[in-house]
Amino acid sequence: MIIIIKHFNSFFLNRRRKGLSSLKKCPLCGGPNGCAIEAGLVPHSCWCFRERVPQSLLEQIPPAQRNQSCVCLKCVKQANAQALVE
Repeated sequence: MIIIIKHFNSFFLNRRRKGLSSLKKCPLCGGPNGCAIEAGLVPHSCWCFRERVPQSLLEQIPPAQRNQSCVCLKCVKQANAQALVE
């Protein structure tokens, strides 16, 4: 868990220093992603630590946007609901 937190911190702090405003936007729908880390909160308080994010959803992120920002809770919930139907 500590390794994950350190990774998230360095990942987002490096991007924040570069001034990327797209960090707060979901790369799939363009809506706010609700990232607690980007908001300056502790990493484990983020919703993504409590939700299952399907690999199939992550694969939908355009290659140029991967590892740049987080998908949003709405997209994750839609993907999880779709997986239940299938």
